[in-house]
Amino acid sequence: MQNEMKLFLAKIVNLMKDENLFATQGGPIILAQVENEYGNVEWAYGVSGELYVKWAAETAVSLNTTVPWVMCAQADAPDSVINTCNGFYCDRFTPNSPSKPKMWTENYVGWFLAFGYSVPYRPVEDLAFAVARFFETGGTFQNYYMAHVYYKTSNDCAAFLANYGSSSDANVTFNGKSYFLPAWSVSILPDRKNVIFNTAKARFSPPEGRGPVSLNLSSMGKGQAWVNGQHVGRYWSSYRSPSTGCSDNCDYRGAYDSWKCLKICGQPAQVLYHVPCSWLTPAKNLLVLHEELGGDPSKISLSMRSGQKICTHVSESDPPPVDTWKPNKDIAYQEPSLRLNCEQGWTIIAVNIASFGTPGVVIWMCYQ
Repeated sequence: MQNEMKLFLAKIVNLMKDENLFATQGGPIILAQVENEYGNVEWAYGVSGELYVKWAAETAVSLNTTVPWVMCAQADAPDSVINTCNGFYCDRFTPNSPSKPKMWTENYVGWFLAFGYSVPYRPVEDLAFAVARFFETGGTFQNYYMAHVYYKTSNDCAAFLANYGSSSDANVTFNGKSYFLPAWSVSILPDRKNVIFNTAKARFSPPEGRGPVSLNLSSMGKGQAWVNGQHVGRYWSSYRSPSTGCSDNCDYRGAYDSWKCLKICGQPAQVLYHVPCSWLTPAKNLLVLHEELGGDPSKISLSMRSGQKICTHVSESDPPPVDTWKPNKDIAYQEPSLRLNCEQGWTIIAVNIASFGTPGVVIWMCYQ
């Protein structure tokens, strides 16, 4: 069995090398893993289990991937590989050697669905708390199970203020300044002075009116957003398109391809995210972000579309609406007409005729 496993490991590693996928080759793979949570069953095999762990580590390292190897949930991992933490919380995890970084390879964002049981889910506030708490206690790397997140360290020094109590809010003093900490939350101070984010609360009231609401995330980097527990979507505002290639006028003539007509050059593909009104309450709506690259949550804004203009034209030579056509009658002798309406829930508040004659341009405004 060990020989077959060695052949399999070598096969996978060589496939990655052939495609230049390891980080030292310019690729995206920064870590390699051998075994998975074997430490949970190792006890059942006694000494044979301990010897197997050493053999697996030696075999993996001998393949020379040029990136570190890890073993998840393997407290007795040899010095040649990094033992890492899997679980809902890893802030209290300590590697088995001071020379190894504190890494969280599986952060469980939920749990498995099983027949005959209720559906489990993990509040996003708790997930954010767990991540902030992990980095507060010296964490260097973490994965959402199963989405990769990599943090690059720098010489900048940040502060994390944590309230580990599960029911009571608290006020703490740090560097001579008082800070409010909701229960079960962490506040992040990138400059050790100002709170840029707290994992528990980002409350807001929606704009007045009944129109569609959008969330402007242009100040953020990359991540996901939830409003009142509903997933708004993924955002990547820091990833901008090339600054060249767009034009004000695109010639529609000729074969089309995806590079022919471009707009919004040098900007993110999307910064506005629709928040259905049915998700919102009159006050104290909760916004939760999972930010991977860094941003400024204080500049997030909400806007509402309260009106829209619709434009069309009609002339004496236009045919009437199709549903008014009469059998066996030439439509050329029927009078043209124009119907004005708005979508359900909207009302026409103004009608403007831009010109008289043929054709006549009509603009009307709808308001909700």
